[in-house]
Amino acid sequence: MTEFTHSRRRFMVLSSATLAAAPWLASCASAEGSAAIPAKAIGMPWPNWGELPDTPPSAPNAGSVGFAVMGLGGYGIGKVLPALANGERCHVAAVVSGNPEKAKTVAAAYGLPDDAIYSYEDFDRIADDDRVDAVYNVLPTGLHLEWTEKSFAAGKHVLCEKPMALSVAE
Repeated sequence: MTEFTHSRRRFMVLSSATLAAAPWLASCASAEGSAAIPAKAIGMPWPNWGELPDTPPSAPNAGSVGFAVMGLGGYGIGKVLPALANGERCHVAAVVSGNPEKAKTVAAAYGLPDDAIYSYEDFDRIADDDRVDAVYNVLPTGLHLEWTEKSFAAGKHVLCEKPMALSVAE
């Protein structure tokens, strides 16, 4: 049996194949009427997957990293929030969404106070929130660069899901 090994070279080869197919994949997506990459962060309706906990998680461990989860879509609600809530060295400290009703529902499920809910319009006030050490950016890829930079400008560490930019120039 051949052992699989990870290497940068293998990653580049596999990535190049995906990038070479990108124009074809994009034309297939637009032909099917898929939505384009959003130009700005907006609140979306409740995702079709991702369940909230029945009871809020217990209090975070002392010294754990407080994350603000930016983007409450299926991946944010279904994967990121539960993983952070179950971590020993991290916890959910805030949520960022353009959908106020969804943000309130998610915040309540994770035991967050109302002042730990941020919209894209008032995101800058997160700079003054000492409960938030880092921002987990789960927005669509085309919005990563802008919101990662805004998170850094607010003095927060950033964990950015997927690539940070759409091109080398960005």
